[in-house]
Amino acid sequence: MNNNIFLKYKHFKKFHTKNPYWLKHSVEDFKLKYNTGEYFEETEENDVWFNLLNEFEELKENIDIDDENYLKSLNNVSGFKTFHRISIAQEKWIKQNYHVEEIFTVPLNKKSEEKFVLTQQAINDPKIRLVINPVFIAEYQTNKNTIKVLSAPSAYLKDKKTFVYKSASTNVKKIDSLRVFFDISIANKLDIEIEDYWFLLVDSHTYPECQTKIKKEQINLYKFDWFNTSKSPISETKNKTFVEVLKEKQMYFKDFIQLVKTYQPTQLYPWQDLTEDKLIYKSIEQLCEVYDSDYANNDEYNVLWEVFPNQFTSQDKDDKLVFNTLCKRFANINGIKLLNIKKQFYAGVHPNEIDYPKNIGYIVNKFNVFNNDWDINIYHFLNRILKDNAITVWFDYEGYSLPYPPIDNVKPYNQIVSQVSIVVTQTIQHSKDNFEFKILKDHTKDIVLDPLKISTEDFFEILSNIYLESADAYVVWNKGYESVRSNEMLKYMQKANMDKDKIDLATQMYNEIFKEKLIDIMIPFQNSTQKYFSLYELKGKFSIKLVEKIVSLNKKNINLDHYIKPYKTLEIKNGMMAMETTISRYCGTIGDKEWTIKEQLLKEYCHNDVIAMIMACEFLLLIVKEKKADFIDPNQTIW
Repeated sequence: MNNNIFLKYKHFKKFHTKNPYWLKHSVEDFKLKYNTGEYFEETEENDVWFNLLNEFEELKENIDIDDENYLKSLNNVSGFKTFHRISIAQEKWIKQNYHVEEIFTVPLNKKSEEKFVLTQQAINDPKIRLVINPVFIAEYQTNKNTIKVLSAPSAYLKDKKTFVYKSASTNVKKIDSLRVFFDISIANKLDIEIEDYWFLLVDSHTYPECQTKIKKEQINLYKFDWFNTSKSPISETKNKTFVEVLKEKQMYFKDFIQLVKTYQPTQLYPWQDLTEDKLIYKSIEQLCEVYDSDYANNDEYNVLWEVFPNQFTSQDKDDKLVFNTLCKRFANINGIKLLNIKKQFYAGVHPNEIDYPKNIGYIVNKFNVFNNDWDINIYHFLNRILKDNAITVWFDYEGYSLPYPPIDNVKPYNQIVSQVSIVVTQTIQHSKDNFEFKILKDHTKDIVLDPLKISTEDFFEILSNIYLESADAYVVWNKGYESVRSNEMLKYMQKANMDKDKIDLATQMYNEIFKEKLIDIMIPFQNSTQKYFSLYELKGKFSIKLVEKIVSLNKKNINLDHYIKPYKTLEIKNGMMAMETTISRYCGTIGDKEWTIKEQLLKEYCHNDVIAMIMACEFLLLIVKEKKADFIDPNQTIW
């Protein structure tokens, strides 16, 4: 028998949410096996802290060695110091009602078995009431092996028979119940009685809308012991307190401990996922059996939809990689129409990409769709910038957020603007359908704010630099982001008691830019109003980086005045990388000397985004001029 197999919560989570292939294989394993090459993945800036938090939790879970250098290496992880600071505050909060002699802390830099022994000793010591960093290990027998399974809640309140979970998140999601279920199941296996649990979270819910006392780097915490059983995390609503929202929506349930104690897992092999409102769990015994089975050990990815139902969604990046690799004909297509195709693919019904339903439309059939009066609609949409001698301000924001307020009056995880790139053009109309956007270099600005020094005064300067009295139009890509961030900047200025004349001027500039003269160049590509056209090569998506890839790939057929540096050639390639760089600066990972270099790289990326808007507009006008998009080579693909 092999007694060295060790499973942790990360395996249990994968068991409920992914194909069993991922229990023993990494993304790198898959890419190497299937020779995936370059894989395009759109990134969302909102995912940054989610990804960093997952990375932080994974690193904490893997601390199981004697080498002190491993612990030191954590300091090089983006955001580690931020999470560590929150963790220290949470530990202090947990300890506040205990005397020093009643607390035992299990050292992190011990091996798992030693941590378990120390935990048992603390539990058996009548003087100890609180155990920090406890570790519990239970053994499970499969047909082949004895498997050890490790549980590590943040704290164990021995006197209250309670597990505590520290989290840098602001809410408890449905998937978090899986963690509690896992830990209590192991405790039950070890005859350790657990009667309660709670989470200690970052508080962003109890700040009223008019709050003016949110202080920089202030960490507010709150205790939470219910679970969200809806499909999305609970959020604040205007004029209601967080507690009122909870009561009204009845989205949480508390009788969870008894559920674990009496739970009989369904015998459907091997699991039911957590996509429904009713929470259905599989057991640790089932995890161990599947971990030891051919499903997990096979180096070939086994799709088998019918064996593993409801596990594959467009939101899972690993399974999206699988679909895009093994079913290239439909790779990266967006939209509901693909749901049945994916189901059939994972069921093995159409593994060779043949005989698929024919109703998936223009995206797969590789031709472009132009709606009625699409060209007139585009000219009307761009009217402000197509007038001869029109002055247009093109600009783009980048921002960052922290798990606690980066400056006064900003809630945890709320983004603030940290850089802006601005390009001003003058339109020269050479003929009816021939327009040139001449860049006025004296007005070009690339501004990067040091997150260590940023203040509300900088927000006024950002709006002042964008505003141009002679401007006929302002252009962005995805106005939702710039509009929201700018509106927030106005509010921060007001809460900071900035000079009234300045606030009035900022409000005037904001209204003219965002309410009177703003054009979102993304909209014609998005086709959300069905007024324009659809390019098959975008496959229902509308990222500016995809538009850039179309232009770059078909450069010999597309003659434009402005081209950008391909994003893949830049040091900072996307907004997520830009945000991570700024966060690293704030956390001290990037020092002054390195920051001067990073500033230039950030400017290069953001400026590139602005030029990409001009390029996209020229590309749009080229399509109008040609009355078609045949210059896009159907034998080439951006994917």
